[in-house]
Formats: sequence, C-alpha cells, structure tokens
Amino acid sequence: MTWTQNLLEVILEKGTLRKLGLVKVNLHSQSVDSITSAIEGKNSLVEIDISWNNLLPSDMFSIAESLGKNRNLQSVNLSWNSFRFFDGKRKAELM
Repeated sequence: MTWTQNLLEVILEKGTLRKLGLVKVNLHSQSVDSITSAIEGKNSLVEIDISWNNLLPSDMFSIAESLGKNRNLQSVNLSWNSFRFFDGKRKAELM
C-alpha cells in the first residue's frame, strides 16, 4: 500500500473532506479505488485536484464515473492525465 492510499484511508475513516489535492504525487492505479471512494463517499467534498499524475486512461475513466455520482463537487482538475486512448463508446459515456 502506498503512502497516498494510507492517507486516503485515514481521511475516509476519520473525518470530513472538503478539498482533496494530490498534485504531481505519482498516483498509481492502486490509488484509484481510494480516490473513487473519497469522491463517491464524501458528500462534503467540493474540490478535487489530481492533476499531473499521468494516470492511465482506464484509471481516468473510473474516476470520471465516480465524479458523476458526487453532486456537490464545484471544482475538478484532472489536467495532465491521460484521456487520449478512450474509444468512442467511452467518450460518449462521459459526455
């Protein structure tokens, strides 16, 4: 388990989360489950920034799906991650 996963686990268990910033921390596919849990499970979350992590397209698709389940988000920064390999079907699902 990475330090990012450990941190997210503690946050999910312990408290209220309004802003989540994990910029350029080399997130890995293993962290995606924790990130999607934070997005879906924290109604208090209003801002997320996971830019500059070079996440894989499949990871970004999982994150994008979970973003649709959180109606309180006001600011989302996913820049400098990879969306370029989505097939047409997945692009349409995200739109």
